[in-house]
Amino acid sequence: MIENKEVCPTKNLITETPNNSRNKSVIKIILFVFMLALYFMSYFHRVAVPGTIFNELQSDFNATATNIAMLGAIYLYIYAIMQIFIGILVDKIGPARITIFAGIILAIGTILFSFATSLNMLYATRALLACGASFMYLCLIKEIAELFSSKNFAAFLGVIILVGYIGGITGTYPFERAVTFIGWRSSILITGIITAVFVAGFIFLHLRIKDKKVNSVKISFENVTSVIANIFTFPIYISNCISFSIYFLMQSSIGKKILEDVFSFNSQKASSYVLVLVVLSMIGAGSSGLVSKLMQNRRKPLIIFGSSMSLSFCILILFAIKGQLGQYVLLPAFVLLGLSSIALPMGTACIKELNDHQISATAISFMNAAAYGVIAILVTATGYIMDLFRNMATKTDNALIYPKEAYMAIFTLCLVLSIFSLFGSLLVKETQGVCLES
Repeated sequence: MIENKEVCPTKNLITETPNNSRNKSVIKIILFVFMLALYFMSYFHRVAVPGTIFNELQSDFNATATNIAMLGAIYLYIYAIMQIFIGILVDKIGPARITIFAGIILAIGTILFSFATSLNMLYATRALLACGASFMYLCLIKEIAELFSSKNFAAFLGVIILVGYIGGITGTYPFERAVTFIGWRSSILITGIITAVFVAGFIFLHLRIKDKKVNSVKISFENVTSVIANIFTFPIYISNCISFSIYFLMQSSIGKKILEDVFSFNSQKASSYVLVLVVLSMIGAGSSGLVSKLMQNRRKPLIIFGSSMSLSFCILILFAIKGQLGQYVLLPAFVLLGLSSIALPMGTACIKELNDHQISATAISFMNAAAYGVIAILVTATGYIMDLFRNMATKTDNALIYPKEAYMAIFTLCLVLSIFSLFGSLLVKETQGVCLES
């Protein structure tokens, strides 16, 4: 039952800053911007590797499709596992201290990745990089819950996701162009140096605040149990986790490669299609808070819309692969998948509103863990399916070209999953931006 008179409690540090210090408030806002910059870098790595440089890595390390897909899977498995612990730590320690630790790890992992000389070193440095990146999103979620009023949570969440997708855009066509001119190693090294600069700036500003406060929330897995026991959140997990995993698969793993292998796109053209996908995802996710507000803070219609777009994409791409529809449907298919991202902020907002505000980071972290767990399994399965058809692949100087049968199998699996996603979205409980009674 919805209590319209009582919105989710949250502290607004813009109007009630510690010691009423205007200077401290300004620094906190600047720190928030640095956190956004670090999230930008973490999202760049989700998209850029292995998707944009799949062929380069496969050629340089003489690797199988499963070997390269594992680079994406390692990132996702670590990201998923870390989420539960991160939620507890962020609720207890606070986002700023966690950001410093995570940023240092992210910078080191990125720089070392550019110097990798073997698959094992690629895996190890990718794991280190993933560990650092896994903290960024939840730190930002907790920060906006503390800095801004609850009624604006969905809107600022859209801003965070917008920045993330801009990082994703950088990991597609712009990164592909950089790799073409200076190579993948130099391109990754430069991103590592930029990350280190952002971390240094964040540390410098954080030291000026001298905030030693630690939250009173106890570090306990009882919070996780409480989140898991909340049956209202199950449909959101099913819907958003699957839709996001299909989008992520195309964005970060095989979106560029399927266009090259099945439809004979060159690298530049294929990257531009993935760029369109990410740009539309950015627009959809970034505007979802405003759209929801115009719909009287309704969440469920946008979640249903997102799942429907994901299902439509799978249907179109399967017909395109079979040759029953021409290549002209590819761009509309990518557009539909991009628009599916409008559901992602709504799912996160619902999770926050369906759980106690004191454990909001833990609740959202559990959904993230589920989402990236599903993505990791799907990416791993994709690499395995591609290797099943390795004997049918055509070897060129720079890559293995996999047959359309491999991609038919992959997207048949995605189609089945997207049907479950749509079913889950129909069962989502509407919150309209307010907390539900426990």
